[in-house]
Amino acid sequence: MLLRKQHADPALLTMYEEMIQEAAARIAAIDAQMDALIAMNPRLKQPVECLLTMPSIGRLLIINLLVVTEGFTRHVDARELASYLGICPFPYESGVSVRRRPQADGAGPARVRKLLYLAAMRLRTHHPEMRAYYERKTAAGKSGRLVLNNLANRTLRVMCGLLTAGQPYAPHYHSPKPC
Repeated sequence: MLLRKQHADPALLTMYEEMIQEAAARIAAIDAQMDALIAMNPRLKQPVECLLTMPSIGRLLIINLLVVTEGFTRHVDARELASYLGICPFPYESGVSVRRRPQADGAGPARVRKLLYLAAMRLRTHHPEMRAYYERKTAAGKSGRLVLNNLANRTLRVMCGLLTAGQPYAPHYHSPKPC
């Protein structure tokens, strides 16, 4: 941003570059420490490695899910976790006359919800099946945010399936009992 200013001070630019390099070094140290903690715990190492095989899912999302689920011991059911995170749509009905479209309440931890949303956006652009789903639903008149929320729910469902099965992600797997 300072580069676009008319009077960019070189001293300020070097100071900001040093701050950015220092922050990047701290982030790298924290990442290494988290990786070491996961590697030391064999109960966490296998699920994390399974989840890392899934496309568009990064370490930050997995580590946040580790915290939310207390090491994958609570909320491992996809519906329960989606409800806890606030990404499952709830119907709005009051008696007979008041009805609205279902909406997600967004009551859970916002950080995990944001990371799931970002993963859904990445899947929308880089995963052919998810891209086809997104385009089909938006062509049918659904809003883009609604379809991204659906993609986040699908992603969460696949992640919970990988955790319960203990298997790595298989890109061309089709369930014998689809939902």
